[in-house]
Amino acid sequence: PAINNIGAAYVSHWLSGNGINSFTIETARPWGAAYFGGQWHAYARNEGTGLILFDQVEFGDAKGSIPIILGDEDPTLPVELSSFTAICNADMNVKLQWVVESETDHAGYNVLRSDVNNLSTAIRINPSPINEGTALGSQIRYSYLDTEAMLNITYSYWLESLSLAGESEYFGPLYLTLSNPGTDPDIPQIPLHTKLLQAYPNPFNPQVSIRYSLTEAAVVRIEIYNLKGQKIKTLQQQHSVPGYYDLVWDGSDSAGNKVGNGVYLYRMISGTYNSTGKISLIK
Repeated sequence: PAINNIGAAYVSHWLSGNGINSFTIETARPWGAAYFGGQWHAYARNEGTGLILFDQVEFGDAKGSIPIILGDEDPTLPVELSSFTAICNADMNVKLQWVVESETDHAGYNVLRSDVNNLSTAIRINPSPINEGTALGSQIRYSYLDTEAMLNITYSYWLESLSLAGESEYFGPLYLTLSNPGTDPDIPQIPLHTKLLQAYPNPFNPQVSIRYSLTEAAVVRIEIYNLKGQKIKTLQQQHSVPGYYDLVWDGSDSAGNKVGNGVYLYRMISGTYNSTGKISLIK
């Protein structure tokens, strides 16, 4: 029978028996699998003994033979990943892409991010499992746009593959630093536009970073409004060179009083350019 992980290298055997049996095989290969009950069941080698325990293998009521395989990878993994990449786009967002060769009994993907190289500290950044990709012949391409990455922080990204049985497999990490191309000559230049970018985090508490880019030296004014249209705070900054920047709003009004929960509008004004976004404060 076909295995899920079609890229795995393995050797195959046939074993005869009847009923339900457990047995061990001594091997240098780290994985084994037996086919019974209509599917492959994987077993890992014990590094100390060099044995793979095939536990509770079902041969059936009558004496029969079942296929056994030994390999360097878990042959039952539902996904064979071809590539996993991360790039920064002109809006200073991180675009993650991955291509898979095959998927079997697969539920979707999660993208995890941390500002340290430790999977246990990573958080899921996609709101729900990603399970819709684009077919490219026999391959499938997926992508996710991280709009909440901050400047001058090195991030680690992992891809979590979810099986229908609830099992997870992790790929990565990838490392990426969002640096202002106007201040680092070693970074390839990304075309700049005077533009209001997405705020982060959103929703926020207690403060939010309002990001923007400039094609030339300019004064930038950020105005904060409530939903009644009342201006409650103005932030202003002079920039002497083009680049990517941010201004931080601490959730207070012009008198220094903390504002309440709710939705607020932020407006960027720079020369003839103006644009508006929406943020939510949740305490």
